Amino acid sequence: MIPVLVLLLLHQSLAENVCINISDYNVRITVPHGNITEKLNHEVKCENDGDPCFFGCLPNNKIWFNGSACLNASVNVTNLTHYFYHYILHGYTDCFQYQCMETSILTLFNKLEGIDHGMKQMVALIYVKDLCPDLFRNSHGVKKEFLKVEKQIIHNIMDTSQPEDGSFRSHRIKSMSLNIFKINNSNLNVSEATIPIDVPQLHPSNKSFVPEVWIPVNALKAIPQEERCLGLVSYMHHSQFQFHDETVSSMVIRIELSRNHTLQNLMPPIKMIFRVIKQEKNDSQLLCHYFDEQDFDWKPDGCETNIGQDSVTCNCNHATAFAVLLIRIPIEEVHWKILSYISYIGCGLSAFFSASSLVVYVFSRSHKMDVSMSIHVALSGALFLLNSTFLLTEWGATVKPKWVCGFVAALMHYSLLCCFTWMAIEALHVYLLLIKVFNTYYKHYILKMSLVGWGLPGIIVATSLCVHNVKRFYGVTQLTMLDTNQTNAV
Repeated sequence: MIPVLVLLLLHQSLAENVCINISDYNVRITVPHGNITEKLNHEVKCENDGDPCFFGCLPNNKIWFNGSACLNASVNVTNLTHYFYHYILHGYTDCFQYQCMETSILTLFNKLEGIDHGMKQMVALIYVKDLCPDLFRNSHGVKKEFLKVEKQIIHNIMDTSQPEDGSFRSHRIKSMSLNIFKINNSNLNVSEATIPIDVPQLHPSNKSFVPEVWIPVNALKAIPQEERCLGLVSYMHHSQFQFHDETVSSMVIRIELSRNHTLQNLMPPIKMIFRVIKQEKNDSQLLCHYFDEQDFDWKPDGCETNIGQDSVTCNCNHATAFAVLLIRIPIEEVHWKILSYISYIGCGLSAFFSASSLVVYVFSRSHKMDVSMSIHVALSGALFLLNSTFLLTEWGATVKPKWVCGFVAALMHYSLLCCFTWMAIEALHVYLLLIKVFNTYYKHYILKMSLVGWGLPGIIVATSLCVHNVKRFYGVTQLTMLDTNQTNAV
């Protein structure tokens, strides 16, 4: 009963004071559930009991004030799972506070879509990322939703702030810049196959790292002139694009067209020249990548890389977010084959000596009735079965009947589990012989051990096969090497 009363109380509107102090262009706000400060350099900090948070107010046309004041406010607190506070400043505006937690921030992203001012949407979105760095570092779900909302806001800005024909408009929003171009037919009356487009510059200090971009003329001519709006975005920070351990070695740029238009299968391609800081690593190379907004991963498909002395030229046949990544050099085919041969020879030798040990144990008459020898025989058999089935994994993936691959996979799983169980039985048997010593006779001892050693793995594998329609454990899969595009069916 008490938790229900608590939740009812939390949903009520409480009368509180919100104190605001504005001096020397610095803002300090004290609310019942946190403290917010904003300095002249746009550095914002929001804390609630030491935990980071986001605080924002709805746009309002009423005149604000300078100085200090404490305003009466109604405070609405939602349920505890969202960590969300709503402050109603009577006569002024409504403010909201969100804790840096996944459920709370995802709720904030949904509310941002309801604001009809693209620039204010983008400012709030970037502030959320800056105020909640740990959440963005650890939550892929928040990053994915951030990228979806960001793209929608970019299109909102492009729709509402289109420049006149033949000109462009520039927006600088904290750690990103956006240039919007309205390209008319006179801009496209050129003899060249591509036209240069200015990439927005973030700071004068990094001008040398701003990429150069050329867009194919024929692709732009295919778009009606009234809808021929092009947006280029440059990012100072690219943490929202990092879902794995990628090493981004250049500025990240995004190319967007007005809604309902895309640039795909371009010929000639989009040309981009990135200035990068080259890193001397023998096992790595620079490679052009685009960001796949469906899989949320960097991919090199459709991009050609040409490495110069102090730059990298990317020719890509579609428009999205681009960057130059430092990746590990893939293993050459000849080295791949050598490693495969080493693996086959190693597993073959292991299988041979496991079989030899099995034969020696079986035909050793002097120890035929020894329980320890029986356990050794079983363990050697499990190891032989494991090495033999491992040699069949690549072959099984290439055989057309699908059940062959599933059978090999299930057999390898079974033999691996048998190795574990018989190793455990070996340890238990050594304990009985060396530690307990006395009263170690058990009726049908070897039979019970065999039921555990061979039966328990069988139960696990059989259960995995029974739920095959719900969860597939066995079958062909593509094994991808780390930081490369080489795959192998197993």
